[in-house]
Amino acid sequence: MRRMTMISLVALGAASMTLGGMAIAPTPQHTHDDDDAPDVPVIVVSGEGRVSSTPDTVIVRLAGVARAATAGEAQGNVNESVDKALRDVRALRLEDLEMKTTQLSLNPIYDERRRGEVPRIVGYEANLGVEIRTTSIDKASEVIDKALEAGMNRFNGISFTLKSNKAARMEALAAAARDAKLKAGVLAEQLGVGLGSIERVQESVTGGAPRPLQMRGMEMMAMDAGVSTPVEAGSLETVANVTIIYEIRQ
Repeated sequence: MRRMTMISLVALGAASMTLGGMAIAPTPQHTHDDDDAPDVPVIVVSGEGRVSSTPDTVIVRLAGVARAATAGEAQGNVNESVDKALRDVRALRLEDLEMKTTQLSLNPIYDERRRGEVPRIVGYEANLGVEIRTTSIDKASEVIDKALEAGMNRFNGISFTLKSNKAARMEALAAAARDAKLKAGVLAEQLGVGLGSIERVQESVTGGAPRPLQMRGMEMMAMDAGVSTPVEAGSLETVANVTIIYEIRQ
């Protein structure tokens, strides 16, 4: 079995010798308990790649809440307002429109009694939540405004995402690999050695998930006469990290 002696490219200040903003840290490690195995010197480098993408999909979450004396009346009222809201949203002729129910509840409302008294049901509250997804990002404000004007009275958030983040992930991964390879080349050149075969590669990619947008008081803004809800998509960042272990060629 071979034993690897690692030379790592780590953060500045973590080693005894520095090189142009990079630090060289010889760190002996063993891949096997066999101490008779020959040393195989290696270089360990890490690279990072970042890709900024423009979202192509918006997700709007809204709900209708209604209270009434009876369960049937409460549910009927909320169904009516949500149905009208969804009809109005469909009339916008949005691209790749998807709508689904995300919440449905019907709960009794109790009167306030003193401690020890049995609470009495005085009404019911119905809650119907929906998620609206579309690639017509430029019409996100209209979706919110139409739904709230039609009677939906809860705004539960908005987020932006990509229909597919595969391209962004692969681009970030390629950038991270190039970054690691460049670092390995610089380190090997300064040490006066060559790079041999690759012993190991590890990678991870994060980001590109739906980015929620925090908006306070949007319900009141949108329900005020003549006020349109402002929405900006921003950007999404995908980050990839790659660690490569190279054999050193003497």
